[in-house]
Amino acid sequence: MNTSLKITKYDFSKSGFDWNSISFKTSLAKNYLSGNIILVKNFRPKGIDLSIFDELDPFEYAPAGSNNPVKKPNRECKSLHQAIINTYSEDFLHRVQRAMISLELYAFNNIMKPISEFLSEKEHEYSNCTTWRFCETVGENYHLDVYSGSTLRCFLNLSDKSRVWGVGHRSPDAVNLLNIEELKLLLAMLDNAKEKDFENSIGINYQQSEINSLLSKALMRNSALNHEICFDKYDLWIADGRKVAHEPKYGNKLAAFDFRPTSKILDARASDFYYPRWLYKELSNR
Repeated sequence: MNTSLKITKYDFSKSGFDWNSISFKTSLAKNYLSGNIILVKNFRPKGIDLSIFDELDPFEYAPAGSNNPVKKPNRECKSLHQAIINTYSEDFLHRVQRAMISLELYAFNNIMKPISEFLSEKEHEYSNCTTWRFCETVGENYHLDVYSGSTLRCFLNLSDKSRVWGVGHRSPDAVNLLNIEELKLLLAMLDNAKEKDFENSIGINYQQSEINSLLSKALMRNSALNHEICFDKYDLWIADGRKVAHEPKYGNKLAAFDFRPTSKILDARASDFYYPRWLYKELSNR
């Protein structure tokens, strides 16, 4: 399979691993913005009790600090309190919430913030859209994410069973799978986005959802071209689902950390964070 996806691996348990090293931060930011996968094995931060998640039954939870349900297509994601208050003790609920909040803070400060600092010297606010997906995942298509905004995302497998993804294509690779009519439509979408300067004043990307819906159709026709990667318990992977094609094939306990800027990042070096702008550049450089 002639694709450009790269997977860079690190091991959290190794004595030489350092979140704060310039080399790691640079690799993290460049790979994320390029549409590659960064895999960190044995992610077990000190002081956070990950074993408590073994006791939770399958369900799907909203961000740990929220008591409001998060509605998603075809399902409703309840708050942790709504989901387990009648099943577990109040003390257990508080322990789980502490672990969730600690992990969300750790993920932002040690993983997402370095990427944000790479994008801009100025500090930017982010909304926490993390979900805790303690439900079985099966039968999803090979696709690219189609939301219209930009986001910093990483995923942590908390299950004894491996989480299985089918991967292999970055979105520029998916362009090669389009037929002639689809390619003409894609180019028209990119031209339309370029005429509008790609994103609006608050950072919403023009044509992003339409572009990736089109590319996802081609990916679904060619799902046999992907190959499986298994994420073991406590594997953390950092990837932009708009750029990394993925087919979630199995999993049942996942923390999906998701942080979205509340305003547009204006620095020139943030241009690759904005998807249609990045894709236009990638295709122009061919």
